[in-house]
Amino acid sequence: MIQSDSRGQAYITEALFAIILLSGVVIVATGTLAIDEPLLTAEDREHQALAENELDKLLKNSVEDGSVKASVLNWDEDNRRYADTQTLQDANGYYLALPSDDFGTRLDNYGRQYEVSLSVEVVPVMSNTGGPSTALDDVRESGYPFISTGSAGQTMIVTETYVTLYGNDRLQSPPEAHRRSPTSSKTNQGTIELKDSTTFPVAPAATNPSDDEIYNVVRVRVVAWF
Repeated sequence: MIQSDSRGQAYITEALFAIILLSGVVIVATGTLAIDEPLLTAEDREHQALAENELDKLLKNSVEDGSVKASVLNWDEDNRRYADTQTLQDANGYYLALPSDDFGTRLDNYGRQYEVSLSVEVVPVMSNTGGPSTALDDVRESGYPFISTGSAGQTMIVTETYVTLYGNDRLQSPPEAHRRSPTSSKTNQGTIELKDSTTFPVAPAATNPSDDEIYNVVRVRVVAWF
């Protein structure tokens, strides 16, 4: 069980999780991977480098202003799907198009500027070892395709970050509740607290998480396909 006296301390926790993971496996934090890559001109490579830098900056800004966390938490507990009814979803309630929230709008602007399709995956870092797992637990702990907008191209750019979820984070809460700077506000807005959810796609790391205890840490991985 992981306790946290303040939200500020958890930012250090996120960095430590990243260091621990990086020491054990090779993770592409930001990079370009080519799949059957055609011959690229100098102009193509410059365009790709710019796109890589901007995607990294986009994700960092989305963590700072709380928009990526608010997007991940925009879950409808009763209908077992994301609450953005304006956006196409699959049978599991995950997005097949970019959501209409702040994070989705930022991704959409990026995609239009660099002419790429985007996908986002959410993967829990911590597993619940407090008891026997069910079929639902196994699915929740393996991660899920948060956003899938189209077929893969020949080249992809990957960037990822870590987001801490707390037991008293609320589903459908605004970005202001999760921003790092300026100080968070509107923390009481939203629906139920995450610790009380039984359908949210990410399982808790503890069997019965308390209010300010870390519910889980997730890796948010964004892929841009050319």
